[in-house]
Amino acid sequence: MRTDVPKVRFDMTIARFMEEFPARSTSQWVAVIGPSGGYAGMVFVPDVHLAGMHADAGGTALGKLARSPEAFLLPEMNIRLAAHFFEQTENEALAVVDNENERHVIGLLTEAHVLRRYTDELGKANRELSGDWSDAS
Repeated sequence: MRTDVPKVRFDMTIARFMEEFPARSTSQWVAVIGPSGGYAGMVFVPDVHLAGMHADAGGTALGKLARSPEAFLLPEMNIRLAAHFFEQTENEALAVVDNENERHVIGLLTEAHVLRRYTDELGKANRELSGDWSDAS
């Protein structure tokens, strides 16, 4: 989990977002925060820039582009549950929130990272079962 996830308010305009997060920004996913400070969805930087190409979109609130405000992970979820949740929600990245009530964003997890870690752990378990300890740590 990355803990340095960028956050923006749901009422930030697309134009302002594009100024703060250039198309080639190092952060591709940004958490959108609602009025109470809780998680309100995720935006993908390239998607916002695409939306911003329309002449009338610049003043639109970013909250309108936020994906899956009800899809998030909790810190106590294991890797298997996270992988299942990614499959269920069909999201590429999910916020990790502190709890289901306040939903303060504490991190970001991508499906690619989860699948990599899950595959690594399966490989390790298979090596242990087969008696191949050469790569075991």
